[in-house]
Amino acid sequence: MIAYNEDLLLLQGMESVIDVLILSQLVYWAKKMKGKEFYKSDKELAHELRIPLDTLRKHKRNFKHLPFLKMKNKGIPKRTFYLISLEILEKELLKALENSIYAYSAAMLMPKWQQRSCLDGSNITANQALTYIEHKTIS
Repeated sequence: MIAYNEDLLLLQGMESVIDVLILSQLVYWAKKMKGKEFYKSDKELAHELRIPLDTLRKHKRNFKHLPFLKMKNKGIPKRTFYLISLEILEKELLKALENSIYAYSAAMLMPKWQQRSCLDGSNITANQALTYIEHKTIS
């Protein structure tokens, strides 16, 4: 079975469904290991996810900036050791969800011609959305 958590798509830097698929599987293993460090070879992980090895490696590069994930290569053959802070992940998800809600709320208050570019939240920050909402509710 492959784990998939679509909420992870809200995290900054998650660029594709494949990013989310890989991260979901890593979170699955982190929970199974009760938050302790675990290792997987790229070949093992690619096999579990049924994706090509080069695709896995390409998408893993997107994870270097994630504050809740530490990756370290060790051994021969090379294995990647992962340590995921589930607490920090939860905080990051809550922050991302809040940003998404603000962006959506602001978009709903905007004129129709502006909504199209804001509904995905990519063209508006949480602060911009909050400012827009506050301005609309004051006026």
